[in-house]
Amino acid sequence: MASRLRYCADLRQRLLTAIRATASAASRCPAGGSRTAEAASPDASGCGSSWASGRPFIVDGAPRLAGLAPRSDWLRNMAAKASPLAARIAAEWREDARMEHASIAAFARFTLDLLAFGAPAELVELAQRAALDEVEHARLCFGLAARYSGVETGPAPLPAADLRLAGSLWDAATSAFEEGCIGETLAALFAESALARARDPEVVLALQQIAEQEGRHAELAWRFVGWSLARLGPDLRYELERRLALAQQTSAAARGEPDRESPGNRAVLHAAGRLSAADKRRLTDAGLRDIVARCVAQLTPPAAVAGPALTSADDSGTRST
Repeated sequence: MASRLRYCADLRQRLLTAIRATASAASRCPAGGSRTAEAASPDASGCGSSWASGRPFIVDGAPRLAGLAPRSDWLRNMAAKASPLAARIAAEWREDARMEHASIAAFARFTLDLLAFGAPAELVELAQRAALDEVEHARLCFGLAARYSGVETGPAPLPAADLRLAGSLWDAATSAFEEGCIGETLAALFAESALARARDPEVVLALQQIAEQEGRHAELAWRFVGWSLARLGPDLRYELERRLALAQQTSAAARGEPDRESPGNRAVLHAAGRLSAADKRRLTDAGLRDIVARCVAQLTPPAAVAGPALTSADDSGTRST
């Protein structure tokens, strides 16, 4: 029988360690800012310059989100909550909801890629479960947006007619690295950090679920990348290191930006489960350095892998027909 799938097994512990280190250093670090909580937008390298909620649904190199529509079937009912920053808090939760909703499509595409490249059944099952997790995450976030705004909204139709699957295992693995190993690792890190600071009981309950499940989704991405590495060889490892370096350069470029958040606003945002731009900048630096880089260093292909062996026609990692 094939050997056990290898991946960064201590990812969850690394997330918690990075959160503790970042929280401890927060009072000593010079404040810096980056963008507000918006959807990640890829830079020229294809790596996102910031990450927020869930696995991004990338189409033609850009994140794709559904619009908004007045509806109540996509939210968890919660009592209204007053806040001096209610409009902003609601808008940020609403944007997270749109990203979580788009993650459902991202995992649907990922599942098809797994099937096309003969991935183990366990990975396919976990991808399907992750898509269902994202349905609930979207409902929770739309519910929190309505809690702070009093307005019920949900997703409009998500355009997907031009959706394309990965053309090769190489493409699937590098996308999974950027969207999952980096994107969802940081999303889990953000959620864990927000949970530690939140005071609204509904927010705490939502973030407990989101943080735990986003961590599992990140682990899934690492497992798939490890499985792909066994098939594609060391060239993939070098490419992952290159893309990580580009992501770290992008993060480093934002370090000198000023922190425009007042202490009072920051406290209000934290209570509602929201992170400031400076919070996210520090967490991104720590996540890339203390989690992602160490996981890349630990990636080692097993001697044998489950699933069909590559034939000469498959040597490039192209999709079999």
